[in-house]
Amino acid sequence: MADDPTKKLAARVICDRAGYDFSEVFKYQFVLSKAPVATSYRWRNAKLGEWYLHACPDLRVTPIYDTQNEHVGWFLGVGILEDGTAVKDRLTVPNSATDARLIASLRTLIFKTAGRFAVLLCKEGVEQIHFDAALDQSVVYNPAEGLVASSTMLAAYGELQHNPRFNGKAILRRNLCYAFEHTSDRRVLRAFPNHFLDLDSFELQRLWPGTDAEFDVSRAERPGLIAQMEDRLRQVMSGLLTNFDCCLPVSGGYDSRLLLSYGKEDIQHLKSAFTHAINHNTLADCLIARNLCQQLGVPHHIINTLDPEHEPVLRKPINRIRFDEFALRTGYESGTRDPRAGLANTLAPEHEVLIRGNLVGILSAQQYLREYIDAPFDMGYALYRLRISEDWTPDQKAFWSARYRDWMNTLPEAAHARIYDMAFLELVQPHALGAHLNGSTNAYHVNPFNDRILLHGSMRLRPRFRVERNAIDRMQQRAAPEFSSIPHTTKVKRLISDAFGKAPPLEDVLKLDIVA
Repeated sequence: MADDPTKKLAARVICDRAGYDFSEVFKYQFVLSKAPVATSYRWRNAKLGEWYLHACPDLRVTPIYDTQNEHVGWFLGVGILEDGTAVKDRLTVPNSATDARLIASLRTLIFKTAGRFAVLLCKEGVEQIHFDAALDQSVVYNPAEGLVASSTMLAAYGELQHNPRFNGKAILRRNLCYAFEHTSDRRVLRAFPNHFLDLDSFELQRLWPGTDAEFDVSRAERPGLIAQMEDRLRQVMSGLLTNFDCCLPVSGGYDSRLLLSYGKEDIQHLKSAFTHAINHNTLADCLIARNLCQQLGVPHHIINTLDPEHEPVLRKPINRIRFDEFALRTGYESGTRDPRAGLANTLAPEHEVLIRGNLVGILSAQQYLREYIDAPFDMGYALYRLRISEDWTPDQKAFWSARYRDWMNTLPEAAHARIYDMAFLELVQPHALGAHLNGSTNAYHVNPFNDRILLHGSMRLRPRFRVERNAIDRMQQRAAPEFSSIPHTTKVKRLISDAFGKAPPLEDVLKLDIVA
């Protein structure tokens, strides 16, 4: 019976067959089960209530206690609390386990915590798992088999049972995405941000937004809202930089520039700033990042996969193995066939936390094309943003339109004014980013912008104000006016082309003076 593959986690079945090291593939990941499951002898195992926790030793697992020192839960991942302190050795909820207010207190604490995490609460009569604001800490679950995990192949037994509604190959090429609760395996469901999972019924219940949540702000109140967001982003960056061994990838875009700006007061604690040179488009990133880091006196490292020394490695079969392992650890929700991207991921510096800026995009309304900003809701555009299919059939449109409206009906009416933002947060990011983050194992990736003050505050700003980059530019200028002399990617690409033509060597590009 012990060798029966139907009694093994799918992750173990695949690793055993391919000869992969389970603990290396599933770094930073976890499984929750009602009975012990075989993972790796290197993984930690613990029990709380009826639930067994199996976790990679590199994943931060912080015990949660009540005021009577009773163990009531686990905090899995990295979090920065409302007061800017980091979740590290233990977390105490200001109630006893017998106090009916404990659950409300824990939910409030989680609601006001930034980072990437999942929280298990186990007390008499209550077993729940809560999530970070964008589900960056991936959580999937299998009701039939009583499994909760960080990725799909850890939440099912036996072989992968393909989800017939999706083109899995196109998803691994990152052309398409799974959507809503769907994953690569038809038995396994993905959780939603702003909900909690009841581990008794295996049902998701919405926590936010409530009917009192506001999704607009007046012109007079706007400066105060932005100031609150500035304070919180600075606080989160400080909490990460001063409590963890952090690295930061820097590009020529807006996101990493904003994070550098709001982390500059504690930038001396940053262990590494780096940029990937993967193709000739990324040469501009390298040049801009070098100048930004010089402004702050931060050492900057370039991972140059274009260097001829890497050519022999790029031709080896190891690249196929890299791709397969990356896809497996994401639950077959993400991958890349680009060997240089795979090599860059492997060569990224090893640190405790990698600070990244993906969610900053909501501050510039990236989910809105200009023609849709003031237009009525458009189901065709809404489905297009989910990237479910390349060739829509009438049956597909009908099915997914109905599913989309079912989801919309779980939201209060006020949230419909920002429906594309809410879809970005709840329907796009968990698949496009949350699942994808499992693929990188050199550090635990954390978005400082994954915080409800920042995300909700961004949504309250009107899309037209954001899409013109008014919000992000104002925040950038106020935090680091010295960066205003360094142009962004589009202009620098043009400067590089004018100076060197096509495909110049990196060392030549880095000599170009771009500071105004």
